[in-house]
Amino acid sequence: RGQPSRVIKVLDRMVNVREKDIGAEYLYYQIPAPWLQCKCLRTLQFFPAPDGADRALLDKLLTTIIDRTGTSDPKTLNNPNLMNALYAILFEAITLSVHIDTDRKLLTSCVAALSKFLTYKEPNIKYLALENLSRLALLPDILAAIRHQQPTVVGALRDPDVSIRKRAMDLLFTMCDASNAAEVVDELLKYLVVADFSMREELVLKIAVLAEKFAPSVQWYVDVSVQLLEKAGDFVSDDIWHRVVQLVTNNESMQPYAARNIVTVLKRGAMHESLVCTAAYILGEYGRLITAETPAAEQFRLLHATFPPASQPTKGLLMTSFVKLYLLDPQNQALKRDVVGLFERYQRFMDAELQQRSAEYLALADNPQAATQRFVLPMPKWPERESTLLRQLQKHEGVDEDAAAKAALTAASSAPAFDGVSTAALMAPPLAAPAPAPITPQASVDLLGAALPASSANGDPFFGTAATASSSAAVPAQPPRPSNPVDLLSDLFADTLTTAPPAPAPAPVAPPAVAPFPGTAAPAMAAGGLFGSDSAPAPVPGVAPVYGVPPQPAMPAPGLAGMSSAPQPGVFAPPSTSVSYPASGGPLAGPSGFPPAPGPTSGSQGGFGAPAASANPFGDNPFGGDPFGDNAFGAPVPVPPPMPQFEPAKPTGDIARWYSNLLVKDRGILYEDQYLQVGVQSKYTAGRGEFVLFMGNKNSDYALQQVSVVATGNPSVQLTLTPPPAQLGAKQQVQVPIQVVCMGPIVEAPVLRLGYVLSNVVVAQDLRIPLASHKFITPEAMIPRETFFEQWKAFSAPPSKAQEMVERAAPISIEGVLAVMRLANLGVEPGYLDPSPYNGAGAGFFHAGPTGSEHNVLVMSRVEGNPQNMTQFRVTVSSPNPQLAATTKDLIVHQLKSA
Repeated sequence: RGQPSRVIKVLDRMVNVREKDIGAEYLYYQIPAPWLQCKCLRTLQFFPAPDGADRALLDKLLTTIIDRTGTSDPKTLNNPNLMNALYAILFEAITLSVHIDTDRKLLTSCVAALSKFLTYKEPNIKYLALENLSRLALLPDILAAIRHQQPTVVGALRDPDVSIRKRAMDLLFTMCDASNAAEVVDELLKYLVVADFSMREELVLKIAVLAEKFAPSVQWYVDVSVQLLEKAGDFVSDDIWHRVVQLVTNNESMQPYAARNIVTVLKRGAMHESLVCTAAYILGEYGRLITAETPAAEQFRLLHATFPPASQPTKGLLMTSFVKLYLLDPQNQALKRDVVGLFERYQRFMDAELQQRSAEYLALADNPQAATQRFVLPMPKWPERESTLLRQLQKHEGVDEDAAAKAALTAASSAPAFDGVSTAALMAPPLAAPAPAPITPQASVDLLGAALPASSANGDPFFGTAATASSSAAVPAQPPRPSNPVDLLSDLFADTLTTAPPAPAPAPVAPPAVAPFPGTAAPAMAAGGLFGSDSAPAPVPGVAPVYGVPPQPAMPAPGLAGMSSAPQPGVFAPPSTSVSYPASGGPLAGPSGFPPAPGPTSGSQGGFGAPAASANPFGDNPFGGDPFGDNAFGAPVPVPPPMPQFEPAKPTGDIARWYSNLLVKDRGILYEDQYLQVGVQSKYTAGRGEFVLFMGNKNSDYALQQVSVVATGNPSVQLTLTPPPAQLGAKQQVQVPIQVVCMGPIVEAPVLRLGYVLSNVVVAQDLRIPLASHKFITPEAMIPRETFFEQWKAFSAPPSKAQEMVERAAPISIEGVLAVMRLANLGVEPGYLDPSPYNGAGAGFFHAGPTGSEHNVLVMSRVEGNPQNMTQFRVTVSSPNPQLAATTKDLIVHQLKSA
């Protein structure tokens, strides 16, 4: 009792004392005992807010500190020690102001001072300003003042310092409410594309929480969730897509919109498996609502394109959607042939669950009327439960996270509804209405009141499809997700290369699926040495040209990685040149890359392709005299004008130099021509890597068609690629992630086959993926000397020791030599292992092996320089693995010559 009053008086003496009244030993850069001021301010935070005269005095002192320090210009404070002392006092004063809940005027002064610090270049000051603004944002009265700094906080998301980016993300999450939720979520979605991998999981969770809590409409929430699934599927938990299908199921007015939105996303091409599951559920349940604009056969084609690379559980969901789509139009012989053919093939599949589904769905397909009336029933509404996203975010941030983050979650859970509208209205049964009008944001909708129940198997929502004839709505249980990867090769042969027998006349039969470049074959690649060159892909004899197109290299369908048996060039060999061919008309001129649709006429809209630019077979009145009726094909579609002719594609730079740069960098350009740019961003950890291609269409008017990327691994590297969309719109950029697993030392670089079509230009380009053994080496600068020299002696003879003499035209300093060794991810400490000022020595551990069988291999290196001129060097690398020693030595030699 009485202690806070004494502390306030001591603080008053130091804040208001004159310099001549205090001893010099208590002055620090003319500041009276700054460390004692900080201690007093921090001590007062352990007591309740004072009252009476003590409260008035404390408010006055805090105002003096904030006004005096907050208005100071760092440019006039040339001494960093003086700045640190002033800002330490200021931040403690701001923290105390929040603790005692002082008046609005003082807190507004705090916001003004901190907002000024956001514009400083000093990262420490900017970080502390963001941290304290996050605390102030928890006070409702101050939130409006902080929101004025939203553009500055958004700009901090692009700061070079990752800790500042993290704090800016936390502050945006804290300051978000119903009035600015759409703007904040939109900014976070834009940042998600370029965010660090370490931040994406938390960023996705926060976007999902904000979208649920402050959704102005279900339509907006569905749009945001689909964007999340599309942009960051690897970091999205199943709870998010479960939540989407729950809300769509419980809101009938949103079902047609969700189905149309999913069709649009499917037409864009490659997508993550979570988005495939969402599409399978929504089209399976509500595709019937949009059959007038997108027939069941078209919906099946879009979904079937995602089937081959899907996992077994996802294949099960897709099969359920296939049988439901078939039951929408059982008279469509082409659709029946495709669906029944798939089920018949999967009756002999290795997975028991898919076998069972195939057999049961075949039985349902034999009697469509009974299946529709008794077994394949609509999904009921989901029960209301608490959302799991907040719990996930709390678990991700940890129970000991600072007060700002935890209070932000509390604020998000208890925020009032926008415009006073009850948030429970969303989950109420909707009124019957004919055609739902477009939804406009009118009220904040609380979507956190209900969560999707988990299934008995793996948490996926059920599909209302019966499995046996003995129950009215039996649902086949989904198997647990397998721990081992799916055999994609067998699925590809089953679903892509196998064609069903043609249907009897007069129904026309769809032509078999074609590769992105019809009438072509894979080019043979010449094997090159470690630094040899590769010849351009040669035409394969015996292949007939297509519509005047000369024989050209084929672009295999996405996912056929590893099927080519052509030899591969070395790791450091320059990639082969691109091949560009003219074309005129024919299948290559189509905008979608799919074969023509089955149907009575090849010029009809829909099916597998765009309307052909051919003469109308029905005369001047094309649809009035249509024997199939006016409703068979919908409204007439105008024929697009022909595309202009383009010059052949040529690389805008040196592909070999781009490749060489990426061997020692994590990001850069892999390929670029007049129409396409392919950038790379990669990250490697303990034998695993994530290699992301950023493919951008440089053309502002026309889309690139038949875009194809195929990664061909080798015994040293396992590659898992998510195919890009078949069409890349004008000025559009997409990400193509490639998961990398290192199995051993990389002697030959894996191959990336890139292709696209633009009007008369057909491009097929073989590129080296910049993967080498050193990407999977972890530096070990302070390895025990005894271990290093013991291993060095144990592997001192070839082939475990690789050695080469290097001579340069110009001398290089020892710092440059050490930098080259660090580029090989070798830990180097000058003078630690080799005391000579002209030598460098270092070590690291190479990580490789499949999951569960990872192993580490030591790699050691020594570079000895000639003291007389530093132009001659002897490079020695030793390792228990001879291939690892050789590849590491080659890299160091190559970099020494080019440095």
